[in-house]
Amino acid sequence: MLRTMPVLLVVTVGGSPRPIIESILATPRPDRVLFLCSTQSRETLGERPNAGPETLLPALSAAGCPYACGQYEVYLIGDPQDLTASVRDIEHHITPEIARWRTRDLAGTYTVAVDFTGGTKVMSVALAYVARRWDCTFRYVGGTLRSKEGLGPVIDQHETILQSVNPLEALGYQLAEDALTLCAEMDFRAAERLLGETASRQRRPEVQRALQTLRQLVQAFSHWDSFRHKEARTTFDQVEKNQNGLSLFLAQSSVDRIHAGIPGWSETLRVLSESANSTFALVEDLLSNALRRGKERRFDDAVARLYRAVEALAQAALAARQSIHSTERIDSGLIPWDRLPSDVAQRWRASASRNQDTLQLALLDSYHLLNALGDPLGTAFFKSDFADPKRNPLKPRNVSILAHGYKPISDVQFESLKRAVFQLAQAEGCSEDSVFRFPVLERRGL
Repeated sequence: MLRTMPVLLVVTVGGSPRPIIESILATPRPDRVLFLCSTQSRETLGERPNAGPETLLPALSAAGCPYACGQYEVYLIGDPQDLTASVRDIEHHITPEIARWRTRDLAGTYTVAVDFTGGTKVMSVALAYVARRWDCTFRYVGGTLRSKEGLGPVIDQHETILQSVNPLEALGYQLAEDALTLCAEMDFRAAERLLGETASRQRRPEVQRALQTLRQLVQAFSHWDSFRHKEARTTFDQVEKNQNGLSLFLAQSSVDRIHAGIPGWSETLRVLSESANSTFALVEDLLSNALRRGKERRFDDAVARLYRAVEALAQAALAARQSIHSTERIDSGLIPWDRLPSDVAQRWRASASRNQDTLQLALLDSYHLLNALGDPLGTAFFKSDFADPKRNPLKPRNVSILAHGYKPISDVQFESLKRAVFQLAQAEGCSEDSVFRFPVLERRGL
């Protein structure tokens, strides 16, 4: 005989034990029960040795379904008329119990049922509200015959057990909401992992397809956020084919923005993935990434990107300018001496190796060359704090734990460098307001 999956029943308790008795006796019978009671309704459980046979636990024993100590737990709702307090109590006491129950079996066969028939209306609403995040089934004891001309309580022996899966889970809403919350925190990898692990469990094909498209969208942003530009572009192509399904979970304004944005995003990603050298598109991508790391308060990571942006800005400017001696672009990584202005070449020759045919420029040298060429970016650099050894906003980065020191970057140091970098980038028409930002994915209202 096959053994049914172990069941944990969470049930609100009111003044009448009869609905709960019917719920517990229904198939499959719970292996463990968590009773949510007020101080008054706890009396209906019949925990005392001399409790009457009409109370809950004695009635279950008489029906051949005894529950010993350890098979059930009683949790008191402090104020069964206060919704906020009831939600707090259930979240605090019951959600950890659900997590422990789930982790008892790695195969995932331990199930949870939630019955909100008894108790005050506030207790029932609070339990349903908290349980919306649980992987569970909902249970309600209705009836085929009621007193007071059909408007009163269910008459004994006429109870009917009504069950349904968690509707938010069945329709994918809770999963989508959790994923979008992670996206709002810039945690695209976690959102992608969440959707990837659970989307395939959905029974409705249209929900499964929509969640898969949402996962691809999040994956595209995750790739882009990790500088995997080619993969991001390929994934956006997949999203574009099925983007209409996103309207199941996203507000129409978000769907419209994605529809309008994908062509431009794909072109930007093409430029980023095909460029072998620094470009202004790369500079903007680095600055955009730095802002996201700053929002996460990952200031060391953010400053690393800002530093690279300052370096790439000079490299992109040199690559975009034409040398006074040649129509070919200047590559800051490998510059022939004859491409340099004579006064610059003469000054740098003194410190270069005698057999060195080309010169590789560091960050400061790149800006020196731009300045010598009369470039506005070079002029802006040497008018800024970057040229001042004492006030250089890159100093904290140079002694930070991800560079050459041991101290983490503070929020103040990050903000200081961010301001300085964007002031410099303005020479190329780039500002903090103009930098691309990932779209906010707004959840569709239920």
